[in-house]
Amino acid sequence: MMKRYPFNFDSTEIMTFRDKQNNIKHLVGKEEYYSSKEGFYNYLVGNNIQCNLEQIEEKYIRYYPILPKKAEEAYKIAEGEGYTFCKPTRGAFLVYVLKLDK
Repeated sequence: MMKRYPFNFDSTEIMTFRDKQNNIKHLVGKEEYYSSKEGFYNYLVGNNIQCNLEQIEEKYIRYYPILPKKAEEAYKIAEGEGYTFCKPTRGAFLVYVLKLDK
């Protein structure tokens, strides 16, 4: 069952990474929108998301015109197109990630 959140996270500030069953698994914020990991934490807490600063991780994502089949979770723009986690390689950018509980 998918959790309900107090506002729409699919915005320019927050991306919802979903699994193949369309359940929200991660809230992802681009590093460029927040001054630090603490800034992302303050944004989440200010929008009634209960979390600890220690739960927020730094990861990398990148855009794929065709998502890899092995991508378990992704922010989909269109069918088969979107962002997913990757290694810090060409085209990747830093994000702050909050993994949501089951």
